[in-house]
Amino acid sequence: MKKITIILIFLPLVMLTLTVHSSVFTTVYYNGTITIHVINQTSLYLPLQNISKIYSTTPFKLFNNTIFLSSSNATLIYSSDIKNEIKINEPYNIAINIIITSTSQITYLSTSPDFVNFQNNLLNLTFYTSNLTLIYTNYSQSSNSFSPNSNIFILLLISFSLSLLSTGVLTYLLLKNIRKGKIEEPILISGLDERDRLVLDAISKGADSIAKISRMTGLSRATVYRRVKKLVSLGYVKKIREGNKIRYEENKKE
Repeated sequence: MKKITIILIFLPLVMLTLTVHSSVFTTVYYNGTITIHVINQTSLYLPLQNISKIYSTTPFKLFNNTIFLSSSNATLIYSSDIKNEIKINEPYNIAINIIITSTSQITYLSTSPDFVNFQNNLLNLTFYTSNLTLIYTNYSQSSNSFSPNSNIFILLLISFSLSLLSTGVLTYLLLKNIRKGKIEEPILISGLDERDRLVLDAISKGADSIAKISRMTGLSRATVYRRVKKLVSLGYVKKIREGNKIRYEENKKE
C-alpha cells in the first residue's frame, strides 16, 4: 500500500518530466519540509526561505539563497516556516508538488494545478510554473472543512480534466520536435559555445534580464536562463538581486 501511495504522489512529476523537460522537481509538505530533486544542474535558487537545516546528497555552498552543487544530480531536503502560506517566485518554470492534508481549506490559489490527487488523507497539487501562491487553513483552525463537495474541489477537478487534455497536446508536440531534431542539446559545464557567446554579447550590450536577453538574441527564455546560469557559474556574468528583481551584468574583472 505504501508503494502505491509513493507512486501516486510522484506520478504527476514523472508525467511533467516527459512533457516539459524541467530539471528541478520541488515537493513542499504541509509541515514545512521541502524536498528538491535536481537533474543536470549545478545551481538553483531555493523556492522557500526561512531555512533552518539543509541536507544534500552532494557537497554544496549556499550564497544569497542560491545553492551551488558539486554534482549536477542531487537531492536536497530542508525545513521552512511556511505558516499555512506557500509563496514561490522563480525566474523560470519548475515542477512543484504541494502536499497538504485533505482536511485543509484552500482560501487562495493564484494558479490552477496541472494535476490533482487524493491519497491517504493527503491532497497532492502539482504545478509547472515560476510563480505560485497558496494559502490554506487547517481544519482545526476553522469551522469550515475542505470536503469533496466544496467549490474549490470542483474547480480542482475541472483543472485536472483540462490538464489531461493539455498533457496529450504537449506529448504530441514533444514527439514531433524529437522527430525534427529540435530538442535542445545538453549544456556543457565548462567551455563556451556559440549560444553562450551570443548571450554573453547581449549582456555586455546592456540586456540585464532574461526577457531582454531573449528578445535581443532570439532564443527562448528557458534557453537563455540555462545559458545565463552557466555563465554565472563560470564567472563570466554577475547575478545581482535588487529586492524581488534579479538582473545580470558582465563580470569584466573575470
